[in-house]
Amino acid sequence: MKCGYLTLLTIFFSIAASADSPLTCYQDAQNRASMSAFQAVELCKHTYSTAPVDCYMEARARKMLASVHALELCAGATSNAPLDCYISARDKNQGSLPPAGAMQLCKYTSSQTPVLCYMTARQLPSMPPSLAIDICKESTSTDVINCYLEARKTHTIAPSPAARLCSESIRGESN
Repeated sequence: MKCGYLTLLTIFFSIAASADSPLTCYQDAQNRASMSAFQAVELCKHTYSTAPVDCYMEARARKMLASVHALELCAGATSNAPLDCYISARDKNQGSLPPAGAMQLCKYTSSQTPVLCYMTARQLPSMPPSLAIDICKESTSTDVINCYLEARKTHTIAPSPAARLCSESIRGESN
């Protein structure tokens, strides 16, 4: 029994110390970003690279986001895509998309697609920014817009339920 337990501990610690471990991200967050244990856990949970730390450090270096907002935007990131999306969302909308809206649109993304989707959605008549964000956040294509339009026109589904229906179904297809 002891031999089995020691073997399991050895395997656990070798996995935990590997380069593709949330612990590597956690240590990097504490060392490079001087984060508290709580902040490092929030930034690195569910990730197997140091990409969230890289994203966070880049956001802080650009002095565009407060620490707490950079942490929220970059948590679980697999690249700098959330930051790039955020910058693009703010630039392409000439600041008309507030920082909180750009953050909501871009966190968890791996591309610029949410910005393209948002800009397309905002061209639709009677499309408020908050609904465009709800439709486009985490989107992997602009197909969500077509789904929304069809839901509204053909099925006469109200705006908010149509947005929820289409955004969740399109996200589900990408998994």
